[in-house]
Amino acid sequence: MKKLAQPFVVKTGTIGDLTVYNKHGIYIGRVHKNFPRHKWQPAQCLSASNMANSSHLYRMFPEEWKPEFQFLLPGQNNYNRYLSFARHTPPIYLVREEVELFAAVVVPVAVSDGVLPPITAWWETDCVVTDLSIGPAGSAEGLTVRGLTEALLSRNGGWEEGDTLLFYHVLQHFSSDNPSWSYPYAQVLAAGLTLSLADDRPLEEVARWAKGFESVEGRLAHTAVADGGVAWVHLRKSEKECLRSPQRLLCRNPLIERYSTFEQAMAVWKSFRVKLEQPFLMPDQDLRTYCRKW
Repeated sequence: MKKLAQPFVVKTGTIGDLTVYNKHGIYIGRVHKNFPRHKWQPAQCLSASNMANSSHLYRMFPEEWKPEFQFLLPGQNNYNRYLSFARHTPPIYLVREEVELFAAVVVPVAVSDGVLPPITAWWETDCVVTDLSIGPAGSAEGLTVRGLTEALLSRNGGWEEGDTLLFYHVLQHFSSDNPSWSYPYAQVLAAGLTLSLADDRPLEEVARWAKGFESVEGRLAHTAVADGGVAWVHLRKSEKECLRSPQRLLCRNPLIERYSTFEQAMAVWKSFRVKLEQPFLMPDQDLRTYCRKW
């Protein structure tokens, strides 16, 4: 029986050292080598470890309240802008196992920038207080959205009905899956409150984490103190964009000091198997110079 010629069917993919892909209708094969192209250098390793921490922290923010920024460079998105701000925070050195487990240490990273006046906040003994005046001291249990709106509009300039007051509460935790070895991770709680003089709903019903809308000495405050960070953001929708106030997390986190040490950097290099032997051209190079100061 005569055999008919079968057409050669080209598929994209990788087989061994050969990768086939389609570019403008033309199939191209490329041979590659199955070993790492680049070897970790001490400075590169620490930079990648610190960048991993910033990326993991970003992942923890709720999807509807991710950090956003008004001033984006051409081709830049909110995530890129967030990472550019994160470069100016204390360095965090995560070992390889922590990177693979998406560990995160809370640092005072920026969560917003824009043209609206910033909300100033500072630590008191057992709470965080802002410069927003809302009247008599007390908890948010009996407060309504209308009550808070009236307080903000009558006692503070620059606020309008329809504005949103966004509150971030970032908690620092340690995993307890394995008692012999634990790693840090973050939990981000966010509550957005739209100011309205017609909304008589209890504040706790609208903002489930109402601890960020309490009054201490007549000022908007947060009283549930825990390791981590907090921030309030002023939002206002305009015709073209959402105006924002420039804010960064106000942190109180002992892990920052622990994960920024030279000893932690050594642990990172060991976990990534970085060769620390110096070339003969730089025999007196001090490894401590690779650790970024803050």
